[in-house]
Amino acid sequence: MAIEENRVLVTGGAGFIGSHLVEGLVHHGADVTVVDHLDETRETNLSVVRDRVRMISMDIRQSEFASLVADGQFQAIFHFAAPASVSQSVEAPYVDFEQGLQSTVQLLELLRTACSDTVLITASSAAVYGNPITLPMVETDPTFPISPYGVSKLSVERYVSVYSQLYGIRAASLRFFSLYGPRQRQLVVYDLTAKLVNDPDHLTLLGDGTETRDLIYIDDAVRAVLTVYEHGALAGDVYNIACGTSHTIMEVARAIADALQAAPEFTFTERRTGDPVTWRADIEKVRQLGFQPETTLHDGISETVAWYREMIQRGAI
Repeated sequence: MAIEENRVLVTGGAGFIGSHLVEGLVHHGADVTVVDHLDETRETNLSVVRDRVRMISMDIRQSEFASLVADGQFQAIFHFAAPASVSQSVEAPYVDFEQGLQSTVQLLELLRTACSDTVLITASSAAVYGNPITLPMVETDPTFPISPYGVSKLSVERYVSVYSQLYGIRAASLRFFSLYGPRQRQLVVYDLTAKLVNDPDHLTLLGDGTETRDLIYIDDAVRAVLTVYEHGALAGDVYNIACGTSHTIMEVARAIADALQAAPEFTFTERRTGDPVTWRADIEKVRQLGFQPETTLHDGISETVAWYREMIQRGAI
């Protein structure tokens, strides 16, 4: 299903993943509407395509959003308006439920009753696996989330699957692993970069540095999203979105230090509650659709650090 000239809606389209996806959609010729809580920072995320998209500041739980979807005649909705923090879900689990699971079920019900021909692509997370029993993690593996965030994402997947099976909603859920890149203002790569910029001589890591993550650069992730939309079965299935390789947190920290020309002394603390120890994805399912990651960790880190430095120069960080 080609994206060219499709009318598409991106919820959370001014956020980190959403803004890059919007750029990709515009590049491929889609007619894009963005719904987001727009503030100065998030609007800046869309500066490259600002004049080529329709931007609406709106909470997706409002009745106005339901009218927008029902009347919009969208071929696809890319649903990325949801919390993206394990630690915040541990601190405020009910907020995570409201903004993640509840809002997604409301959207599914809206599609069922008003526009069942619209394709839905939802953002899930590798957090659904918890601490995996075996590696690499395959979509059919048991899921044992260890945080409210992971529980919410797994529940979203199940609802998407059931709505697809019972009501014919064409949909897929994407289990993103450790995303990173320009515009991301949280999580491991951003946090380590900020720490090293502030103090290039010392760096404290959560855990002992041997924890592993399967990191995927944002440009590769966007290509994976579009690949699933254009070539996936859209029958409520799930896809791992990752590189299929893993790096230790220490390797990531050293790559960032190299990009910043820093040589820090490392210290370590206890792991954060809710964080898994090790992740590595099996991405054969999305590979069979034609996706292949292209960005090395070194290149992705270099691009991210360059963006961070630019933001400092602009006074935006």
